[in-house]
Amino acid sequence: MARKIVWSRSAYRDLGRMVDHIEQDSPYYAARFTQSVFNAARSLQDLPERGRKVPELDPSDYRQLLIGANYRLIYRVDTRTVRIARLLHVKQNFPDAWKSDSDPA
Repeated sequence: MARKIVWSRSAYRDLGRMVDHIEQDSPYYAARFTQSVFNAARSLQDLPERGRKVPELDPSDYRQLLIGANYRLIYRVDTRTVRIARLLHVKQNFPDAWKSDSDPA
């Protein structure tokens, strides 16, 4: 059964900030990045457990899916939905980034 994808406000803000940053150098790559993020999220509809547990949040039910080598799509899975919590760059200080601007997912 395909699950519904639900994005938190924080995840949308994360995506918007990243796209704005990339767009300064290349609108083309900003559009490609956006498409990659949405494709990755959509792929979780049928295979939500494919992402690994977030080591910084262990024990928890948060998982992450790497997008390319630089971005972490952090999410939780329940019976009918995949809840996208955050989109973070791998070089961000995780505890600080996680606490700032986090909505419940």
